[in-house]
Amino acid sequence: MRKICGVLFVLAIFMCASTSVHATLLFDYRNLGSDTLTVDGVTSTATATGGSLFNNQDGYGVDGNGSTEINYDETLTIDFGRDVLLESILVTNSDGGNDDLIEMWVDGVIFNFTTDFGNNHPENMTARSTFAGTTNWWILDFTGLGVVGTEFTFQIPLGSQAFGTNGSEYTIGYMEVAPVPEPSTMLLLGAGLAGLAGVTWRRRKNG
Repeated sequence: MRKICGVLFVLAIFMCASTSVHATLLFDYRNLGSDTLTVDGVTSTATATGGSLFNNQDGYGVDGNGSTEINYDETLTIDFGRDVLLESILVTNSDGGNDDLIEMWVDGVIFNFTTDFGNNHPENMTARSTFAGTTNWWILDFTGLGVVGTEFTFQIPLGSQAFGTNGSEYTIGYMEVAPVPEPSTMLLLGAGLAGLAGVTWRRRKNG
């Protein structure tokens, strides 16, 4: 019985580990033409404040304040409807000429770019920012940071709001995320393994 339980315990650890690692899903918002996008059963929904949601070849922006990018007094929120692990973000229309500063909130908690990226300006995030090669697009790498959330909100830092249309402006081209297993999935796995152990034990006892 001990040997069986030991084998099942190792199996449970292996299955839990494999379950917790999901394939990365690419949510490409460029030329999407919709406020929702579903990839492998996960749906993201985009909403905006301070203007109407805007979408073109650069991705999501906000149509207000004389610009179709995320500008002062505007927010763009992308809700995945479940917990996801953030892997990367493509920031578009960030040319640096207007000191484009990014602020991101994850489930209502601000993410501190300065701590992990060294700056909240895409072109100065030397450790985790890569030039995407066209029209001032930058890929922000969140790999290994463990940024998990359901709702991601993008805006301009309050200190930059006064610049208006001559200040920070950017759009969101895509987000790469990995689904995080729900607790119910793990409970079902545990219950199944416990049941298997019980059946195996009874068979050996009766045999």
